[in-house]
Amino acid sequence: MKILCAPVKYSHPLYFCMKLRDNEKILKVYRHHYTPFIWISLKIIACFVPLYLFIYVSKSFLSPMNYFWFNVGFFILFCLVFLYIAFMYWMDRFMITDQRVIFSDYKFITVRQESQASIKDIQDITTKENGVFSRLRWLDYGLLRIETAASVSSIIFDNAPDPEGIRHYIFEIRKSYKDKKND
Repeated sequence: MKILCAPVKYSHPLYFCMKLRDNEKILKVYRHHYTPFIWISLKIIACFVPLYLFIYVSKSFLSPMNYFWFNVGFFILFCLVFLYIAFMYWMDRFMITDQRVIFSDYKFITVRQESQASIKDIQDITTKENGVFSRLRWLDYGLLRIETAASVSSIIFDNAPDPEGIRHYIFEIRKSYKDKKND
């Protein structure tokens, strides 16, 4: 078993080491689609606007120095919350190798859940996209669910970019895997 750190094709400074099997190659890496992150960002901003308005309204009750420090503290809190949400959103990844699919899901900053399924064990892949608007590239995201014969649980990748394209790609890999095995 070899340990792969920051593969050449998918190098990223936050790409953590993972164990690959012998002769296993990463074919594609997917991350969550960016459009839902925009909606999450707008929700964060909407939560912080009332707090800022409260600080602004209480300006007359605070000294200029306290008002300044409240604004600085508020800005730091906003940045920390935003960076945490961004980190949690962008660190999740769905990888397709020539032998298996791997989904790395960060539940918290210190808790990561990793699910995998062998290409040969995949029985069904279902997708759910967001209606007619999924034809537009910037709205083409949805749910990808992979069911296997060997496990009770399934791999669920929410906010997957082009879930139908991922589904077809996995079936192509699966077909080529079966063709190699039959030769």
